[in-house]
Amino acid sequence: MGKPTCKALERPDLSGEKLPIGGNIYTGKEIAQEISQKIQKEVHFIALTPDDFEANLVEGFGNLEAKEISNLYRYVKENKSKLYSKDFEKTNQLLELKPESIKDFIASIEW
Repeated sequence: MGKPTCKALERPDLSGEKLPIGGNIYTGKEIAQEISQKIQKEVHFIALTPDDFEANLVEGFGNLEAKEISNLYRYVKENKSKLYSKDFEKTNQLLELKPESIKDFIASIEW
């Protein structure tokens, strides 16, 4: 979300505006399939509840950090329809952005 944020900050005429940032929404399965193609190795998406995700993060990040990271996923789960209905296209046009495809995003990572 860095590019849209930077572009918006460069536009003083947008001061005070609330702009939904996003565009392409992919499922975990779609992302796993694209990664599999890129790295030539099968990758599987395994869905976790936010609580299970949090439990898996505790050892590496600590209790508070794991809770806060997983809270993002709780929010998405509780507000999915509201998030999907935002007018991302209007923001992308206003900021002259083209949402990155999943193929391009995966290609940008050194695997």
